[in-house]
Amino acid sequence: MTDHVADLLRFLDRSPTPYHAVAECVRRLEAAGFRALSEGETWQLEPGELRYVVRSLG
Repeated sequence: MTDHVADLLRFLDRSPTPYHAVAECVRRLEAAGFRALSEGETWQLEPGELRYVVRSLG
């Protein structure tokens, strides 16, 4: 089994509901150095910054 397939299976195991899928995506993004942005704030973004937005946690 390739690493990609094993990683997909781990993701699916950790994501039995849409809420869990969003939480797992957030966990993976933050582990990769991404930081959350709030939809209610004005953003001051710089090129190359790793950011994400979550709306309603699935």
